[in-house]
Amino acid sequence: YVGGDTVRVGDFIYAMLGVSRSFCRYSIADNIWQPLQYTPASVSWGGSLCYPADGGDFIYATRGSETTDFWRYSISQNTWTTRAPVGSPATTINNTIGSGACMAAPGNGYVYLLRGRSTTGLFRYTIAPNTWSGDLGPAGGMPRPAEPGTEMIYPGSGSVCYVMFYDSSWTGGAFFYKYTY
Repeated sequence: YVGGDTVRVGDFIYAMLGVSRSFCRYSIADNIWQPLQYTPASVSWGGSLCYPADGGDFIYATRGSETTDFWRYSISQNTWTTRAPVGSPATTINNTIGSGACMAAPGNGYVYLLRGRSTTGLFRYTIAPNTWSGDLGPAGGMPRPAEPGTEMIYPGSGSVCYVMFYDSSWTGGAFFYKYTY
């Protein structure tokens, strides 16, 4: 499904299913799926999940669907809360999230988001006090546009995230970059 994403937290894999509000988790040890609280709205292109590398109770999610919706899921309470919309306080560019969006949370109090939509927009969410900064990449963005198939990962240490860009024009394949924050 478009907009679906997964994230691992301990012995569980949490899954947000695209084109729906369905959210569930899979127990690796018990080989069992468990339905969880529905997402606040239907997720589509650009739906993405991340879990901070330093742990905690919260999973962060974008709705995608050409919106600026950003949510936080409490693992212990099985509840969703709406967070500051992507790009707030207001910036001068279109902040909507779409196809190709992806996130990484290195555990330093930030979440990094490529907003997709064939743009170079890179944003940083500050967990406390619930605010956004953007565009952070080189010259106001990343070196290539984020399209379907783009992925971002924090390797577990250091001050870097790695990004793999897919070239939908079929002329160049995939591109791999390191973003230092």
